[in-house]
Amino acid sequence: MNVAFSTVDFFYHLSLIVWLGGIIILSFIVAPIVFGNLPRKEAGGLQAQIFRRFYLFQFVAMLVLLVSAMARYQLWENPENPDELVVIRLILIFVMSILGVFQLNVVSKRLRILREEITSWEPGSEDPKRKAFGFWHKMSVKVTLLILLIGFGVLFLT
Repeated sequence: MNVAFSTVDFFYHLSLIVWLGGIIILSFIVAPIVFGNLPRKEAGGLQAQIFRRFYLFQFVAMLVLLVSAMARYQLWENPENPDELVVIRLILIFVMSILGVFQLNVVSKRLRILREEITSWEPGSEDPKRKAFGFWHKMSVKVTLLILLIGFGVLFLT
């Protein structure tokens, strides 16, 4: 048994589990329960707190994934003559990471600022910031789902 490879491989898979598992649990289990049981404003505030904490886990998982993927590649996956699927997997990991940084540094920050500035959360409110919030929320959902789908591709190619 190669202890070094097993260790790197463990952290590689653990980072994917934390990142992708967190997305699945928060998006498909926690969010529907929170929004189904609390008034919209309180549900949005609670969900925002939950995602803010998750984004820290996501960031750490992203760093661990990048380091472990590069270690796997450099030490065990023949960088002099790389397999096409290994290269595709690495590209997908980098794309996932770029999307994660975009979500953390752009999307979630804009959502947080808009959430604080919106004066009315009532349906039909004409607050223009609600429209902007809707745009960035849809962007967040799309980026999250894209990260999830790409992550499944990474798992498949691992």
